[in-house]
Amino acid sequence: MYRNLILATSVSLALGACATNPKVSAMEVAINNGGEIVEFLDLIGDTGVTFKAVNGDWFNYLSQDGRKAVKVVPTGVFKELTWRVNDDGVFCQQMFATEKEACGNVTLVKASDGYYYSYSNDTGKEGSPFTLVQ
Repeated sequence: MYRNLILATSVSLALGACATNPKVSAMEVAINNGGEIVEFLDLIGDTGVTFKAVNGDWFNYLSQDGRKAVKVVPTGVFKELTWRVNDDGVFCQQMFATEKEACGNVTLVKASDGYYYSYSNDTGKEGSPFTLVQ
């Protein structure tokens, strides 16, 4: 009984330290738990790629020719946007909410759970998990 209590306390303290340590971001936790950073261009490949939110609320298609199409399922809103690689080799995309271009604004991570996550490079905030539609 005491062994289980000590183990549970140790695990709780370790998790609490990660959760409250501002130096450990959600992205670092995902990578430390077996995740890996992936590049948009690798996912787009020669045929384009469709991302689907795990909860089914949105789809995002990136074509190999710089088109980006986003559909928000609950509202039915559909937007045709663009993406490109700038002269510095940085991935740029028009953002859904503002339709303004943002370059190098997110890092993609394929987590050990098989889902993909985007992390804001400005705030570190984790986006909705998504999968790739095959």
